[in-house]
Amino acid sequence: MTESLGALGNALPASSITVSILQGLDFVAPGEWTNRTSLAQVAQHVSGEALPRLNAELGQRAERLFQSPGTRYRDALQLYRVVDTVDQVAAAAAAVSKVSDLFGGLGFLQQYAPKPETTQALDAALKLTVEILAYGYMQGWPSATFDGIADFVIGLQRYAKDDVMRLSAWIVIDGLLPLGPNFMARILDTTRKVAQSGLTEHKLFGIVAKHLPGDDLATKQSFILKALEATSGFVNGFVADKGLTPDLIKQKLGSAISLVAGGGDYLAAALDASTEYFSHTGTQTVARVTVQHAFAAMQDEVWKAHLASYR
Repeated sequence: MTESLGALGNALPASSITVSILQGLDFVAPGEWTNRTSLAQVAQHVSGEALPRLNAELGQRAERLFQSPGTRYRDALQLYRVVDTVDQVAAAAAAVSKVSDLFGGLGFLQQYAPKPETTQALDAALKLTVEILAYGYMQGWPSATFDGIADFVIGLQRYAKDDVMRLSAWIVIDGLLPLGPNFMARILDTTRKVAQSGLTEHKLFGIVAKHLPGDDLATKQSFILKALEATSGFVNGFVADKGLTPDLIKQKLGSAISLVAGGGDYLAAALDASTEYFSHTGTQTVARVTVQHAFAAMQDEVWKAHLASYR
């Protein structure tokens, strides 16, 4: 990846189907997500100061950190982006670049049928695995390990902003709508029972596999299962705390229901085909985390210089 962090952030749309969907899901995590579409906006948010020179320097430091060969921010971003590259129907994405109001103009999505349940469950399992891998890379893991899953589960307790919005979208679009209230159990059951040949034939697994620990398929499948088992308690608790049900989602996203024939699985298929919520919020997460790390380093330098003045 040769793009700069600033260019990637600036390329995020201020208005699109993805943005409208995420804004429509604000009721899941009220006020958590803001659609920041520039590195300058992220820098000001992290610093908490409206000081152009400070935030410009912070952005430059974050850019250098992002491009440093000793870090894995770019690997995290590539994983977030590949999810949508594999998942999205290009023709659907090109059909509508902007929408004037929530879900406006999605009538053409009626053509997208639900995926088979096994495929949908594996999609969801692999997307959550990508979330763990990306989290680890941003936290400085040299590679994924089984022990790292526990670190991720702890990290989930602090999820906010872009992270919690992406998790909310995953729960709604890849879990509740297509698979129903017991979606985590269904995802786990499918992943346990799927043959290794079925796993290797899955396009997203083919891309993600090299990031998973182990030299054989059984170990890689075991990592995915352990990740699902470890996170299921948090996910189920999140759903229960928010009172999320397929009916509530359909009610909140009601303006889309009349445009997409069929039930929640049809709506999920349409949203899957037309959104880039992993890539969009993933870019924002990587930008925010990189800027936070750059800001921490800047503060450490200032403090050390201050201490040196007393010596």
